[in-house]
Amino acid sequence: NFSDSKIHKRYSSSNVISSEAVPSRWKDRETRKMFFEKMASLLNHKTLEDWYSGTSEELQRMGAAGVLRKFGGSLPKALRDAFPDHRWEMHRFPRTKSETRDWMGDLEKFGRDLGVTELADWYKIDGRRLPAHFSKRDTGLSLQEMLKLKYPEHSWQPWRFGRTPAGWWTEISNQRRFLDDHVIPQLGIKNLADWYHITTRQLDSVGANVLLKLHRSNSDSLPSIFLLVSKNFPEHTWHPWLFDQSHFRKGYWRKIEWQRRYLDWLGAKLGFARLDSWYSINPTTLAKWNGDELLAIYKKSSMKMFSAIYPDHQWDESKFIFWGRRGRRTKLTTIEDQREVLNQLESKLGVTSLDAWYSISSNLLRDAGGRGILSKYGDSLPSLLAAIYPDHKWDQFKFDNSLKRYLV
Repeated sequence: NFSDSKIHKRYSSSNVISSEAVPSRWKDRETRKMFFEKMASLLNHKTLEDWYSGTSEELQRMGAAGVLRKFGGSLPKALRDAFPDHRWEMHRFPRTKSETRDWMGDLEKFGRDLGVTELADWYKIDGRRLPAHFSKRDTGLSLQEMLKLKYPEHSWQPWRFGRTPAGWWTEISNQRRFLDDHVIPQLGIKNLADWYHITTRQLDSVGANVLLKLHRSNSDSLPSIFLLVSKNFPEHTWHPWLFDQSHFRKGYWRKIEWQRRYLDWLGAKLGFARLDSWYSINPTTLAKWNGDELLAIYKKSSMKMFSAIYPDHQWDESKFIFWGRRGRRTKLTTIEDQREVLNQLESKLGVTSLDAWYSISSNLLRDAGGRGILSKYGDSLPSLLAAIYPDHKWDQFKFDNSLKRYLV
């Protein structure tokens, strides 16, 4: 037992523990670990993190020269051996002049041999090509960390190296720096609202696809760019539906929650104080605010869309205003307006010829959004078609059986 050893008995009342006392003990890792645990107690270290404030020279003065000699006099290497399960950040240890001289003096010469003529050339160097005495295992530092120590006045951009340190991208501060220093200047973003117009292809072109993958949501199909900017620019209120459609995945618009949030937002923006105000909505207005995909889910039927999203409201399909192909309000008072609306309904129902109307029932026409125009002819589809297409010879007995009650 380490606590019963000659070392403990000899130095238990002192601030010095001599690792020279029993040199054969340092062949065993468990003994080395217990030695450092005792040293930590004397130094009043509460956690392993406290070791970052210590130096090899300090420990040697306290009698740890023997155990440190096994690791070339390096405290970081000795601690990494004693506590291998801890994730040590070797660059956080104070480095002695001798430890620094081992690689810093040769780094500039090594760079010249690889064709480095200016600091930016280091971005092209693969850290895996470093000589053995520059390796992270020997120095405890990556190439990026060595460059930061040797050239501390230079503002290094980690994303320009072949690889970034493990976990670097997960830090929001690093993401924000990458966006501010690289993505925003490259894409010409002048204000936060410009993010709404950025496409996935543009982000890929500047290497930002790594952030999109990092912020991808598997649960609610939210656009990755929405999650990215929401985390990095939390002072701004973001709306997912305003981003470029290239960011949307299948399934987003099918969630009633987001459909309702969108319509609540758009209604407030349009000044709609009551749900009945939606009767006058123009499809081109929905398209302007990226709502055309939502309307398409309901086969461009306003009645179906609003009934699904606001099911507690009593909707009257006949009150919805029809809009012509050019965004002109259709009042259904003239045959021309009625014909234009019926042409739109034909597209919805897949009617490619006038005779195809024989297989369409009044109920199908109502479901497609034709309740208003049908009501003008007493809910009689044959009467409606006869008025809109008077030159066609209609055979009333060919209409769907459900219509024959109108012929009695």
